[in-house]
Amino acid sequence: MSDIIRHHLCRRTLIRAGAATCLSGLGTGLPALSAATAPAAPPPTMPPLVGQPTDNSQQNARLDARNTAANQLTVGVLINGQGPYQFVVDTAAEQSVISAELALSLALPAGRNVVVKGINGLIPAPTARVNRLTLGSFVHRNMTLPVLPRPLMKADGFLGLDVINGTRVTFDFRKRSLRVEAPRYAAQRIYAPDITRVKAYGSAGHLRINDCRVDGVMASAIIDTGAEVSIGNSALRDALAARKGKVSDLGEVTLSGVTGGELTTRLMGVSKLRMQDLTFSDAAITRGNL
Repeated sequence: MSDIIRHHLCRRTLIRAGAATCLSGLGTGLPALSAATAPAAPPPTMPPLVGQPTDNSQQNARLDARNTAANQLTVGVLINGQGPYQFVVDTAAEQSVISAELALSLALPAGRNVVVKGINGLIPAPTARVNRLTLGSFVHRNMTLPVLPRPLMKADGFLGLDVINGTRVTFDFRKRSLRVEAPRYAAQRIYAPDITRVKAYGSAGHLRINDCRVDGVMASAIIDTGAEVSIGNSALRDALAARKGKVSDLGEVTLSGVTGGELTTRLMGVSKLRMQDLTFSDAAITRGNL
């Protein structure tokens, strides 16, 4: 289990910077809709990672964050002791990714080709071998990272669950900082009034929250801090239509992915979206089965 703690979120953050950051890939949790939302077992696509021991001599790191053109938070990462380079923290990615331009400039040795899942399906991708990836005081060794073009990612790379799994991650959008620390399982912990704590559990390489409601419809959500917009699947839309009689249509939107390709879909309005103790009002969610 990992903890995602959100600071000072507002409607503009939800729509533009996401709980994109908060919600991507909403799926219904209703039993009647489970058949519509159950994904087929994915084929094995990534090579097994060589051991990645973490240096726990220090148990936390507070890092200044920057924003990409898509309002994603990036943090400085060292690759083989060089950098820092700007990586997006992506809690929906099972695997970290590095840009082709950075891999070339660092003369990283190539690994074997792999298949990665993109917005329009599975695509082949080369890999690069990294001896040491450093995020604050956390060190990961002997990694094999897929390589994608930087213009598509708009950053030097993406940090996935292979790096941040087993940590507590705090996003502070007002102070533009990100804190990664070892989890502490205290029986009770008091948080400041401007901090909302959301518990997310690992499942199939994703951080999932099952305690969600979208305009009264029970749902589960995948936390995706690397996305720019929030996405709800067709089962959620159908459940909302059955409950409300109709779904607010806000027009057409085109989604693009870091692996290339585009997907045109519709934007639907949501009056109230709740994830545990975190609530958003007057939100917008795109429709899609990604």
